[in-house]
Amino acid sequence: MRSAGMHSGLVQAVSSVFDEGSLLGQATEAFAQRSGQREMARAVAQTIEAGGALVVEAGTGVGKTFAYLVPALLSGERVMVSTATKALQDQLFARDLPRLLNALGLPARTALLKGRSSYLCIHRMKLARQEHVERSALLALAKIEKWAVTTPSGDLAELPGLDERSSVIPLVTSTRDNCLGSTCPQYKNCHVVLARKQALAADVVVVNHHCFLRIWQCANRAWRNCCPRCELRFLMRRISSMKPVCSSWARCWARRSCLILCATCWLRG
Repeated sequence: MRSAGMHSGLVQAVSSVFDEGSLLGQATEAFAQRSGQREMARAVAQTIEAGGALVVEAGTGVGKTFAYLVPALLSGERVMVSTATKALQDQLFARDLPRLLNALGLPARTALLKGRSSYLCIHRMKLARQEHVERSALLALAKIEKWAVTTPSGDLAELPGLDERSSVIPLVTSTRDNCLGSTCPQYKNCHVVLARKQALAADVVVVNHHCFLRIWQCANRAWRNCCPRCELRFLMRRISSMKPVCSSWARCWARRSCLILCATCWLRG
């Protein structure tokens, strides 16, 4: 993509995309001109050109996804899109983004990034057989083990038929507390590490709100080193859902901090 700052005439370029007979219209059979969509897209483009923040409230059927993605992609800047749910995150990454990039003829690199609990931990999967688990969990584990041989991403959402409430999932995923980091025997094949590397190299990164908060809370050095090299635009989908997410996240972080403090005091006597 182009370097940051090279989006002169962005508003005009965005407007032309939503014209009847445009590249977008030719590539999308269900495309229809909508004044609300064009207005929103122009507002996003103007904000990118002038700087600042923009909050948009739009009802169902406006075409919000393309309205914010088109100006973001045409700007040539690095973009992080945050969604309210993992389901919407998957839809955006697997369906909407590829279709739009193809229509616009843009060679942008995209990446999907979730929290570590969404990815298979190969090391913990190998240890899971040693746990005492119920029969249904053993069946799920066997299915995961077979899938693990072929999956390039390790994203458990890609495994058909796996109940997200299955008791086997905590056995085959990692947490900040039990992750071995670079000392793990499977570190070179770690799906979490790979996903983060792909996100750092991408032009467009799709995350969910929980993951977004975790990125900034961790203040990972790689993110700090990467961001100053270029503009990084943030697009928040369904921002109203951030309040409960922030509240839940803050409670978890406070509880974790309290436990760490107690453990430190106990160790120091």
